Amino acid sequence: MDPAIRNEIDTFLSEAEIGELKQRSDWQGLRALLMSWAIIAASLAAVALQPHPVVILVAIVLIGGQQLSLAVSMHEAAHHLLFRTRWANDWFGRWIAAYPVIQDMHRYRRHHIAHHRYTGTDRDPDLSLASGFPVSRGSLARKFARDVFGITGVKVLIGSVLMLGGVLVYDVSGEGRRADRTGMTRATKARQFIAGVHGPVLAQLALFGILWACGAGWTYLIWIGAWLTSLQLFLRIRSIAEHALTPDPYDALNNARTTRAQWWERLLYAPLNVNYHLEHHMMVAAPHWQLPRLHRMLRERGAFERPASVAPSYAAVLRSAVRRS
Repeated sequence: MDPAIRNEIDTFLSEAEIGELKQRSDWQGLRALLMSWAIIAASLAAVALQPHPVVILVAIVLIGGQQLSLAVSMHEAAHHLLFRTRWANDWFGRWIAAYPVIQDMHRYRRHHIAHHRYTGTDRDPDLSLASGFPVSRGSLARKFARDVFGITGVKVLIGSVLMLGGVLVYDVSGEGRRADRTGMTRATKARQFIAGVHGPVLAQLALFGILWACGAGWTYLIWIGAWLTSLQLFLRIRSIAEHALTPDPYDALNNARTTRAQWWERLLYAPLNVNYHLEHHMMVAAPHWQLPRLHRMLRERGAFERPASVAPSYAAVLRSAVRRS
């Protein structure tokens, strides 16, 4: 049996303060989704009005950041934190956040529970996302290049469809283990596949339909291009920052990392306060909009005066992920 994770949150905060930080808000959940989709809509509109290569490139970058924001909203919904109202949490978490970025909130929820229970240990299902560091400068550059040029994205897209369809075991780390479907008939496999992919497929059709109705159906290619490229790059940066090279899987102050982010980084790979990842692991029940307050309270009460994984910048984290020759 693995030892329990040391979490001293109740030594820094009172019971009343913990209760306040757990408060959820329908407005904050709706605001997060509206902001993401507003930036996406504005980016696609800009491309439709001025399809210049620079405008297209900027749109791909911005949309990739907002696709990550939608994925973070799905993560919030998986923790029952996106909306206070349960039906809204699950409906918006699925149809407005998860399905558009080719994810399944309910499968993610079941998978993600184990990540929090076994963070950083051999039983963590997300361990491979941040393991193997530090790497050489060339190795990290090659990983980023595969992301930027869509090689990672194509692989992830194929894997996502197969996982949603039940052919592969659901696993966000991309391990690609074949699911055991022994004894299932072809008809049963087909029904399982259709049931698994119908939500993301309908979401893609709806998005294309809206763009087509607006006379800009071709801009759907920008949406897919962002998913295949910038989103994958931002997911990698986020994964490295959150858990790579954290020193102690059994200490909540050291099994996840908080990284200070600039305003432009919050548009790209640190949306919805996802950079406060140490705080999220210390208090899973605190929604994203409460995490900056939780960070300030922990800092003011000396939590970070002891060894704690708090990085001054994403650049510093990436430098630490490169092996010195």
